Amino acid sequence: MRLRLLAAAPLVLAAILVGLILGLSPSGELDLLFRAEGVLVKAVAAAGCAAAALSFAPRSRLRVAWSLMAGCYLVLAVKTTPVLGDDLVVVRVGTLLANVLAPLGSLLMVQAWYGSGLAPAIPPVRRRVLPLLTFVGALFVAGPGLISRVEAVGQDPLAILLVFSALGDIGSMTLLAPLLLIALAMRGGRLAWPWALLAAGELSWLLYDVVSSLEPDVFSSPALVHGLPEMLRASGCLFYAAAGFAQRFALQAAPRYEEAGTA
Repeated sequence: MRLRLLAAAPLVLAAILVGLILGLSPSGELDLLFRAEGVLVKAVAAAGCAAAALSFAPRSRLRVAWSLMAGCYLVLAVKTTPVLGDDLVVVRVGTLLANVLAPLGSLLMVQAWYGSGLAPAIPPVRRRVLPLLTFVGALFVAGPGLISRVEAVGQDPLAILLVFSALGDIGSMTLLAPLLLIALAMRGGRLAWPWALLAAGELSWLLYDVVSSLEPDVFSSPALVHGLPEMLRASGCLFYAAAGFAQRFALQAAPRYEEAGTA
């Protein structure tokens, strides 16, 4: 029951938070309130990932992976704060660091699972083809932004940080396929929940990138212009928090899984 509630909570909480901000706040305060909400959900994500990390032995690969994810969301929370968020260098360095930590953490998690000897549960064709397809999709979504950032480097040297951030986005999106495949391979068990929730988090961030790239006039109402991207971003953070807590809950029932993450 706890795991099912965790799975439903991110979208519900994200919708409630964004709805309250849009419905009860003057338009002039939206930016500040969305920043505060962003700090909150990113801090919760960092806490959830940290809780998962502390469930593993100090030198296990999965502890390192969850710690990297916790670090990613801690960096995002810090750079979103109103004071630091106004500093262009802090924002760009923080974005770069977060976009390095997140895909690296996901990659370590995938490697830990494959190293556990459970990889044959996924047919070889799926293991090879689906990541390739998600990589192509990631290029389609993040490629235009990457090109514009490369072009901006000549005018603004700091734009090189955004180039590497875009590459990190592409890496994270590509890892959506392995996370989803692992969740499907383990379906029916408690240990599938963390992987499924991580995949849901990555999917939310992917949709956020897609929606954010659209022109404002695509949306039918001003509320959607601000609310839909923010809800997707908040749900992405909260899905990571839910995944971390789900990992901790699952390990309480299956402590031997810790051995699979030790390497």
